[in-house]
Amino acid sequence: MIFLFASIIVILSTQAYAEPTIDITPEQPTPEGTLEVTVNTNDETVEEVYFEYFECQENGVCSIKKNESLTKISPNTFSKSITLQLEDAVYLQYTIITKDDQGWNEYFKLTKVEYDTSSSTNNNQTTDNGTPGFEFLILVFSIMVISLIAYRRKR
Repeated sequence: MIFLFASIIVILSTQAYAEPTIDITPEQPTPEGTLEVTVNTNDETVEEVYFEYFECQENGVCSIKKNESLTKISPNTFSKSITLQLEDAVYLQYTIITKDDQGWNEYFKLTKVEYDTSSSTNNNQTTDNGTPGFEFLILVFSIMVISLIAYRRKR
């Protein structure tokens, strides 16, 4: 009976806080663009909030994990403007990490945010047929054939 009573007291004394909310503006950032991250917590004991993220390419290769400390702008709100680094990234994955009087907590572990790549002007993407320089060889060969035909007609 004493064990049951002690268990109930422990359960009631443990604070159950709601998951924080996150607002990322714009919802679909562009590669090398700027991202505004705002986290709202329901817990005034949160001391620190971190935005941990990877930028990833289409083939699944991701950048080194970056960890940005958000600035406390009110008792329950933390915010930071982040400049994205990878030109050829197509999405990012993030985790929110908070520190309160109970310790460290992770939320939204590896949540994916797709980039808006439709208006991206990537200089590495061209509309060629995968045969660089062969167009020039065809031009040179054509000039040689025309010159040979013209030379034979003169003789």
